[in-house]
Amino acid sequence: MDLKRLSTKTLVTATLVPMLLLNMSAKTNAAEVSVSDWNALKSNIESGNSIIFDGNITASDVDAIYSKKTVPSVINLNSNVLDVQVNQGYESYGIPHNSVFYFEGHAEGEKTLITGGTIQNAINSTLYWQVYGSELEITNMSFLNNYVTGQYTSRYGQGGALKLANANKVTISDSVFTGNTVYDAQNQSYGGAIESYASNLIISDSTFTYNGIKDYNSTPQTTTQDGGAMMIASENSTLDTVTFTSNKSTNSGGAIAYIPVYDINSTIKNTSFEANETVNKGGAIYAEKSEITDSANIGLTIENTDFTSNKATGLNSKGGAIYASSDVNALTITDSSFRNNSAKEGGAIYNESYLTTTIHANAEDVVFENNNSTGTAGGTGNGIYLNGALNAQASEGKTLTINDTIKFADSSSMLNINTDFTNNYSGTVVLDKVLDGGYGINLGGGATGDAGTLKLGQDAANQTLNFFGAYGGTLDLRNGNAGDVLTINELSSNTNTTNLTLDFDASSGISDKIVVKSLEVGVDSAK
Repeated sequence: MDLKRLSTKTLVTATLVPMLLLNMSAKTNAAEVSVSDWNALKSNIESGNSIIFDGNITASDVDAIYSKKTVPSVINLNSNVLDVQVNQGYESYGIPHNSVFYFEGHAEGEKTLITGGTIQNAINSTLYWQVYGSELEITNMSFLNNYVTGQYTSRYGQGGALKLANANKVTISDSVFTGNTVYDAQNQSYGGAIESYASNLIISDSTFTYNGIKDYNSTPQTTTQDGGAMMIASENSTLDTVTFTSNKSTNSGGAIAYIPVYDINSTIKNTSFEANETVNKGGAIYAEKSEITDSANIGLTIENTDFTSNKATGLNSKGGAIYASSDVNALTITDSSFRNNSAKEGGAIYNESYLTTTIHANAEDVVFENNNSTGTAGGTGNGIYLNGALNAQASEGKTLTINDTIKFADSSSMLNINTDFTNNYSGTVVLDKVLDGGYGINLGGGATGDAGTLKLGQDAANQTLNFFGAYGGTLDLRNGNAGDVLTINELSSNTNTTNLTLDFDASSGISDKIVVKSLEVGVDSAK
């Protein structure tokens, strides 16, 4: 069921559907059957038999496989190809469907495995899965050039390869999604390859390439609105060791669009986003609640993941790599680097939430570089755009380098460097550019005062800060240019000692300086 498309009133009644379907599906313990043609495949799956392919199956203008009473334990393509175009549709909850496989019902605790082959060229998705309480595993599969077209679905469409409307858990591993899309969907289109409302979604060791694009290998046309590769509304989702490359959308979320109806949490780790593209928000990732719900919080954790050359190209675009709306109640980024991403505002990250964003170099060095605000009308040159505060943290022996401008939209927002009252971060944070907006910088604040080092590049060392909190650690102005002047309008400190290191040119006697309310602190008083 496409919950995003329902009205608020309908959404309330939709929660009753699992109860209505309790007695509609009974798992059978049928034997595995070998099939080599479409009719055999259809009749055996609709009878609940497990399947193993005995050769490729090709068909067109055929009736879909539609099962409301049984779900097979295994569909094993056995290294074969299923190339089928279904033209005889069916309806569910007043919505027409033309998926190759459609499973609907209730199968509490039952599991189905789809494995070992390729499904390609399907019209209106390969699989529509709405089996409450079930577990679906998809492994070692390729989904190629499948699509949903608004021609059959009242000008809306979701999930070019997979529509995961309901399941307790869906696991996808060792799989390839290439060239899947939604097109001719004038009202709504989400998830070029996958749309997921499954309660728990886990994807690992898989690749998504050229999704959201029709005819990508001949006359490419970007057709999916949000989530070129995926639209995720799952309560919990984990993406581990997944590659997103050259996926596109016409509105937001070049690779992934999070559009939940209820609160969700998602973790992305050991993953890469490269050359994904959208027009308005989030060249790689877009996160904002569904328009039909009043409230849905989004928690987004990103670990050991690189974002390279993603972009949002529109005149007022936001977030070349990541766009986080005010619905995002937690954005935590660890051991993840951003390079060469672009948008009009927030070349790397645009976070509209007033809550704190955390960027942490924990087990790996982290770099933000050459992320620019470049949109067609110029932009303001910031790589990171935030409404709230930024916690920039580096663990012992690690370095977080931000070579891009940080823009704070709120004048009260703070940049907190290794500031944590329960953990002591003793690594190095490097800032190269002048802060744009915000109130100032806090350095340190942990119990021991071991707050590592804040190192300022030449631009950053020649700026005026409204406020600087010296609560431990080392402020390092050494960048090879003696004579830098850092002006601080208000300086605050506690019992922790903050050290100061400066450039000094012995031949000229020129040193870096800190000016605090007209009081100059130079090389003679540096510790």
